[in-house]
Amino acid sequence: WDSTGKAYLTLWPSLYQEVVQKLGELQGKAIRATVTLGKYKGRLQLHLSSALDIEISSKEKGKFLFVDQIAPEHMGKLVFLLGEVEEVHYRRKTLILKGEKQFLRVLYVFPGGRLPKVQRGEKLALRGVLERQKGEYLLFVVSPKDILFLSPRRKIGKHWVKKTSLSFQSLEEALKAREESLGKVRGEVVQVFPPKGKWPGKIWLQKGKAKLPLVFWKKDWQTLGLSRLKVGDQLEVEVKLKQYGGKKKLYLTREKKAVIFPRQEVKTLDLHKVSQVPLESIWKIEGQVTRIEPPKGKKAPFRIYLESQGEEVLLVLWPKQFEKWTGLSEGKRISFLGKVKQYNKERQIQYLGEGKILPLVQRVNHLREIPVPLLSVKELEKGTPGYGKFTLEKIQKGKERWKLVLKNQNHSIIVSVPEGFFHKLPQGTEIVIPLQKEGEEFKLGNGTIYLLSH
Repeated sequence: WDSTGKAYLTLWPSLYQEVVQKLGELQGKAIRATVTLGKYKGRLQLHLSSALDIEISSKEKGKFLFVDQIAPEHMGKLVFLLGEVEEVHYRRKTLILKGEKQFLRVLYVFPGGRLPKVQRGEKLALRGVLERQKGEYLLFVVSPKDILFLSPRRKIGKHWVKKTSLSFQSLEEALKAREESLGKVRGEVVQVFPPKGKWPGKIWLQKGKAKLPLVFWKKDWQTLGLSRLKVGDQLEVEVKLKQYGGKKKLYLTREKKAVIFPRQEVKTLDLHKVSQVPLESIWKIEGQVTRIEPPKGKKAPFRIYLESQGEEVLLVLWPKQFEKWTGLSEGKRISFLGKVKQYNKERQIQYLGEGKILPLVQRVNHLREIPVPLLSVKELEKGTPGYGKFTLEKIQKGKERWKLVLKNQNHSIIVSVPEGFFHKLPQGTEIVIPLQKEGEEFKLGNGTIYLLSH
């Protein structure tokens, strides 16, 4: 490279070793050589025949500078510069090169041209005019031929640097990182929005209080296996940080590295144990809806109160989530995946997905198909809410409530139920029923009633 253009000096490996032994590393040095001219694929080449035909030039003209070597005497001159990319701004056609003591802003002013694809950490050799404005050094590059990509392990200054040095390693650090910086994050998948048509998809990742969306395109949905993601899985991915409308977002890098860590099997949580489990833990939750309170403002959620075995817990549903629950109403029993949260010192459940409305009555062939533990009559009579297995012996009809006479071996109990609820069940039917004792009377508890088909 000199002030008039660029050419390639070619030499065989054995000759290159001789030159390096004689002159040392050539990068950034001004040289004088006796060469013959050649051409390959339209490119001008300079052929060196012997190590005796090349020497280090005593003139400073043509010598490459490092970022930290820029000085006032270089202002307004055409210079050759080596640097490592710190930031990339494609919209503004700007690069930031870093040194050990200072930074250099590179402005790509080629008319109608686009900034070449550059990543943070890549090494460049550039030719341009140096200026200084408002105390900041600027390098004006006017042609795509003035940017040359160097080997990723090329020595810049005093240090060997890998091709991609990541500026953040977690979601917390990403929130503080600068735009266009690269990093690696790992977080829990809390929401998944698949791509639709020409619109990209979005995956919300969270770790602790840090939460950011990962934006991806349709082609990555299948090739990277993102379609297999479920709420609660862990995702580790190399990303680039961007900012639109004041909001930070993560995008896949060109390498498209993503690793999925499937969640462990989620256990069912008894609602009366919500206060005993760790915050942020994920559970499968079942309960009966007792109350539904609509939002008290435009940005407020629905408050759904669930009850199971005498314990009431709040489920928070945002309007868009509530719309997906077709047919949700008081009295319905539901199942979903949820996370235990705390707000204003009150425990509540954050909805994560996999929601469905459970049937109030379900037929099964065997007891092993029933997913709830069974209590003995003695445990139920002591006031422990839960399920018991009985034979329907008699139905006593009343004005508002009916009474069931249930028998378990030598024990018989009377249960108060809503009017007409069991009118189609014949005597002798074996049922597993949720019960709750209030005072001296048994009442129908919250939960699915199981009928044994045999």
